[in-house]
Amino acid sequence: NAQYIDKTNAAALYNASEIYEHKGEHSEAMLTWKEAMTIEAANRRWIANLEKSFQKDGYKGFVRAKTEWLERLVEQDFVYPTDLAKCHSALGNKDKALEWLKKAVESKVPDITSIKHAPAFDNLRDDARFQNLLQQLNFPQ
Repeated sequence: NAQYIDKTNAAALYNASEIYEHKGEHSEAMLTWKEAMTIEAANRRWIANLEKSFQKDGYKGFVRAKTEWLERLVEQDFVYPTDLAKCHSALGNKDKALEWLKKAVESKVPDITSIKHAPAFDNLRDDARFQNLLQQLNFPQ
């Protein structure tokens, strides 16, 4: 429930945005992501681009703008590879999503344990490469 989200914590807002995405509340997802970017003092141009992309192309526009921002950010700062994998998965870019998931497995990021059940990866579950990544993580059957 949004009333319990710490509006001063960017990480909490990013997580809330992801929950809104999975619930199909795309407008709330975009607004919450924008709030998190504002807290992190992201470039105002990127924040405006996020909103403009959402207004022009809806959810896919939002995800494309978010992906572009994260791919630029990864050049300067740490970005969880799983976040980029989720973006590419949402855009239907399976190969790129799996590349980022492979990087997540190799770098042993803490949220890698969520990939087995994360709805963001439902469209990858039947792919042998995704199953191979799960095997590498030694999840119990």
